[in-house]
Amino acid sequence: MRKSKWQKVQVILNFLSLDVHSRRFKSYLKLQNPIKNQVNRTILVEFEQSPDNIIALAQFLPSLREKYKANTNSYLMRAKSKFPSQLNLLRYRMSTSNLVVGRNLRTFLYSYDEAVAKFPQILTILDSINSARDLVQLKIDGIEIGDLIYDKYLAWEHAPTINVQTSKFRVITAECLFYFYSWKKLLSELDVAAICISHSVYHFAIPSRIAISRKIDVYQVSTDSIYRLDETHIMALKEEMDFWHEFDKLTLSEKTAGIQAAKEKLQKRFSGDLSADLPYMSKSAFIESNGSLPPKSSPEQTIFVVAAHDFYDSPHVFGQNFYPDFYLWIKRLGELSNETDYVWLVKTHPYLRGAGREILSDLCKEFPRLTLLPQDMGHLDLLKYGISAVLTVYGTVATEYACFGIPTINATKNNPHAAYNFSFTPKNLEEYEDLILNFRNRQLNLDYEKVYEYYFMKHLRYRKSWIFNSYDDYVSDTQFGIKGMDRSVYSYFLSEKNNLPQAEYMCQLQEFLSGKEYKFQLKSNP
Repeated sequence: MRKSKWQKVQVILNFLSLDVHSRRFKSYLKLQNPIKNQVNRTILVEFEQSPDNIIALAQFLPSLREKYKANTNSYLMRAKSKFPSQLNLLRYRMSTSNLVVGRNLRTFLYSYDEAVAKFPQILTILDSINSARDLVQLKIDGIEIGDLIYDKYLAWEHAPTINVQTSKFRVITAECLFYFYSWKKLLSELDVAAICISHSVYHFAIPSRIAISRKIDVYQVSTDSIYRLDETHIMALKEEMDFWHEFDKLTLSEKTAGIQAAKEKLQKRFSGDLSADLPYMSKSAFIESNGSLPPKSSPEQTIFVVAAHDFYDSPHVFGQNFYPDFYLWIKRLGELSNETDYVWLVKTHPYLRGAGREILSDLCKEFPRLTLLPQDMGHLDLLKYGISAVLTVYGTVATEYACFGIPTINATKNNPHAAYNFSFTPKNLEEYEDLILNFRNRQLNLDYEKVYEYYFMKHLRYRKSWIFNSYDDYVSDTQFGIKGMDRSVYSYFLSEKNNLPQAEYMCQLQEFLSGKEYKFQLKSNP
């Protein structure tokens, strides 16, 4: 269907951030304290961020400017297009970011030919990468970067794994290397006080990795939380490693109440209630479908459930794993399955994008001992069937099955629950594969009760947002996680129907900025 003239105009208006929600938010921003550009020191802020991130930055950046006595300026990293470069400047001048960050925009525009001409070392690095493992382990000048390139390739290409022989691989890798060397040069020349990024994965995190190596502060800012990244925490979402220590400091009554609240919340999840703990989920995995399952050869037969991940969704979000990606993990499990008489059941992730199920189907055809479960097969069916263990890389399934006394074996040391003993975290790849092949002969002494402590600290101890009062209402009203780039969130914020008053977080925000804490978040109300 051809677009009408008005529809074409609307596309252009949206592209330039001139929709009604953005206009309202820009009017609000003009009434706030104006941005002063009177010093040479600068804070660099990523331009193209989601509307909810822009809202958070509007509250955060004034305090950050004051802390560092610095300006804020935006930056943009993207491949060159047929549109003139002036269009990027026009978009920025018309955007909400212009009023949040400042008028200046620094661009890093990539083309393959220009990149390798300017930085010829890119070709040398490309020629040195011969496998997926070569890429994921890539470091330049001691700075980890391979994981970021790897995840960008998977996400942008919707590919389940890396093919280093393709021209597309060279183009994407060269793009990331161009950003790396451009940022390295910039940060050696400019007085940068801090950098604000949208993600600590994909190519978005390249400036943060270089900044950290130069002792420059890095922040990842959203309406959920604020992370301060440094040499000990080069990525977000790693706070779970300190949960046990924080929990130990609580009073007995706080611990008891927290454990009870966690049990009640998890019971709701198991009854099919979709909580705000998983805002991206559109349906519960705890259903009973009465789907068919393969017969067991004996009641004692070992039964593994392979909890598949979304192939394209940043496998290195917590760090490196035993296998370079989710596809190669399942492929290796297929090879191991040929050495066993187990039942191997492959369960798709409820949020599986693109050709994910077809990819799993092909793997199960290649390795016939792997059985792909029906799409609607729920956990309740598997619990009734009786399973021996669940295999995941780092999924939340480990917390869920621990509540039923069923072990989960993680395929990485960098899983979120590695500090707890309610699932099994092998020390290395060899121990992982040995455990799988000799599962009958191994005894896993796991403390399943600890799952409630972990769940309380992760989901209930702290507010889910420092901007909005009720995170549940925010998710429900805006469909956050489903419509992540919808600018109507600006109007939602301006309605003030669910906003936390600044007085409730501003003092704590100032304390966070003056300290060294890894994460800024507000404690939940008792």
